[in-house]
Amino acid sequence: MITFTKSKVDAFKHLNTHLRWGQAFFGYMKLEKVTNQQDKEFCDRLYNATDEKAKAMVASRLDRSN
Repeated sequence: MITFTKSKVDAFKHLNTHLRWGQAFFGYMKLEKVTNQQDKEFCDRLYNATDEKAKAMVASRLDRSN
């Protein structure tokens, strides 16, 4: 299961982007490179999600130890 480090998510939050949150996060994390089918489906949903849904999806996969 794909997870995101807190430090990377925090760094992303400081960027000023005109894209939807999920779309911008997808690009920032280079999620187009994900090959695991289950993770790819999650990433595709993230890309298309509304801002609030995308934030909740990322929070659900956040690794707070980093």
